Amino acid sequence: MARLLHVQSSPRGARSHSARVAHTFLELYRRHHPADHVDAALGAALAAAEREAAQLAATF
Repeated sequence: MARLLHVQSSPRGARSHSARVAHTFLELYRRHHPADHVDAALGAALAAAEREAAQLAATF
């Protein structure tokens, strides 16, 4: 089983072309590799201080 990390940090959100490409890739990847684990991180949604605290909490 593989692990895939998807980081979404575009300030354009739903209007981001690269985010749409990544979303399409993830749909196809999950369809062809159902046993693999996909972690998603949305860095743009948190303020810098919150993001750092969340990252530290996830690390330890």
